[in-house]
Order: sequence, then C-alpha cells, then structure tokens
Amino acid sequence: HLSQVRLRRPFPASRMYALLSLPAIVGTSADVGRPIVWSIAGSDSGGGAGVQADLLTCHSLGAHGCTVVTALTAQNSVGVRHVELASGDSVRATLHALAADLPPRAIKIGMLGGEASVLEVGAFLAAAEAATEEAGGAEGAAAGAYAARPFAASPSVVCDPVLVSSSGARLLSEEGLAALRSSVLPRCRLLTPNLAEAEALLERRITTAAEAEAAAVELRRRAGCGAVLLKGGHAAYFAAQGEGAAGGGRSPPPAMDVLVDGEAPPVWLSCARVGATEAAGGGCHGTGCVLSTAIAAMLAHGHPLVDSVVLAKAYVTQGMASAAAVGAGPAPVAHTGWPSSPSSMPVLSRSAAAAAAPPRFARCDGD
Repeated sequence: HLSQVRLRRPFPASRMYALLSLPAIVGTSADVGRPIVWSIAGSDSGGGAGVQADLLTCHSLGAHGCTVVTALTAQNSVGVRHVELASGDSVRATLHALAADLPPRAIKIGMLGGEASVLEVGAFLAAAEAATEEAGGAEGAAAGAYAARPFAASPSVVCDPVLVSSSGARLLSEEGLAALRSSVLPRCRLLTPNLAEAEALLERRITTAAEAEAAAVELRRRAGCGAVLLKGGHAAYFAAQGEGAAGGGRSPPPAMDVLVDGEAPPVWLSCARVGATEAAGGGCHGTGCVLSTAIAAMLAHGHPLVDSVVLAKAYVTQGMASAAAVGAGPAPVAHTGWPSSPSSMPVLSRSAAAAAAPPRFARCDGD
C-alpha cells in the first residue's frame, strides 16, 4: 500500500518516484479510461470551492466529474453575498438523468443546504444500494428507480458535511441535519468533518488530540458510516496542549488528521503546514472540498481507503504549496495533477504524540 511509503526509512528514491509518477495508477492510459465521480454540492461562482473545484480535482486526477448542484451561491474570493437552494425536484431530476447514463464509481457529497436535498440524496443512495444488491433482477430494477440499469457495484460515498460556515453560522437546518443522520451518513464509506463540524455533530467541544481521536471513534459509531477522517488543519490544540508538538521557536506543529476505519486502530496523518503566503492571498480556499473529492477520485480508481486518504492529502498539500491568488481573498488550491513531490506525502502514526513530532526523512533526489 502507498500508505506505507513514509513509514519506511530509508526508502529508495527510485521506488518513491515510481510510486508517485505512474500515470496508469490514476487511469490516464487510454485502455483504462476515466472512472466517473459525482459531486453533489453547491456552486461557488468564484471557482475556488464547491462543484467548480470538484470538477477541477476530478480532471486533475484522471476521473470524469459529474455534478448535482444543490445550491447557487453569489460569491467571490472575499465572501458570500447570496445563496439560493435548489429545489428537491431539481436535485431528483439531476440524479435521475445521471444515473440513467453515467453511473458513478464514487460520490462526493458536500453542501446540501436544505432538508429537501438531503431527503432526495438519501432516497437515491437507498435505491442504489437496493439495486446493487438485486442487480439484474426485476426486484432490483424496481428498487433502482433512479437507474436505467442497476449499478455494477455500489459507489463509494465520501461525505464532507458542510454544516458550519467559517463565521460560525449554521448552514443546515435541524430538520436537514436529522435527515442527514438518518438517510445519508449510514450509507457513506467515509465522513470527513473538520473540527467545527465534528463538534456540531457530537454537540460538544473538542479541545485536545485525545478528545479528537475519541470523537472520531464516536462519530463513526453514531453515524453508522464505514470510516471517519477528522481533519485538524484548523486545530491549535496539538501545539497548545503540549501533546508532542515542537516548540521553542522551531517549526510550527504539523497539520494533523485522524482516521478511524471500522474496528482497526486509529491512524494519525501529519504533514508540514503550508504557510499563508502573500502569493496565496494569506491562505487557501476550498481545501475541504478538494480533499474529499480527491479521496473519492482515488476510491473510484480502486485504491484502498487509507491509500486514497494518503494520496488525497498529498494532492492538497502540493496544491496549497503552489496556490496563487486570483482575487483579493484567499487563493484556490492549485490543481497540479498526480502528487509528484515526496515531501507532500503525509507521515502515518498510531498516536497523536508521534504524529505531532514526525521523523525527518532523507531527501530524495534533491527534493
């Protein structure tokens, strides 16, 4: 598995670059084709997040992206000025149209906005699940009312639960959240909340790395999903709580996420923080959208979950390092293709303390 790449030391440079540069591994060769990935999310008129960023991510990683637009937003790189939610009829019609001709290998779910969209997406996932189980039979065709033909395999669903804005405003009603819990989350292969979203789902604060790990375990149990990736990019507790982070004027603590997959022990992923450069307008916009879509693209290519998360993290890290502002606000993540820099690969650890102080690896061929 590629997830073992940064766990080995020394790792031969030739093998590292072979893993990072195989175009066939993402299905770009003519005989493999592009797996289909759906993005069910809102539209970002500024192009930095939402379905616009998702389509760029899919294309960059050798997948064909399709969209189900759940909300229209009037926004730019500075802020959001207006939001108009799509109707349930519009969401249902789009799902029908895509399922009839472009069945997905993976689905990324982002901003759903309202209860109507949540209910339609939940109904589709239930129908797809039933149609897959009864593939080829009359009962399966009836259950799969969304599809002209039953799916060959149930698509891998990655949900980035957009619940709270950066200003702290709720983006999904209580009714919508209840529907999300009951009809969408139990059918997801992976849930990717950030700290604020995890706190909203659990209705409690998360202030330490130990609490983050416990929260990921509890979220998986409560949601009934396959796995949870709790993102810690915005968290400061790893440095503040003295849980292994470097101090004394040294490099800032790494960005750390924790992955809980089934009953397997939690895995911590850490990578160097990408500074808020002037060229990037002081930061990056749309990192959560890009990460979840990159994971979905990797799953669509047939990679195991842990490998998909590792490669998606490397994709986002590399994209942030190359980001350049296009407006007055934060820059969109750059879409630079398959991760080509070994330094963008995250380090995997079994504990938060080890992840907060990752080992230094030998540089590979000048990288």
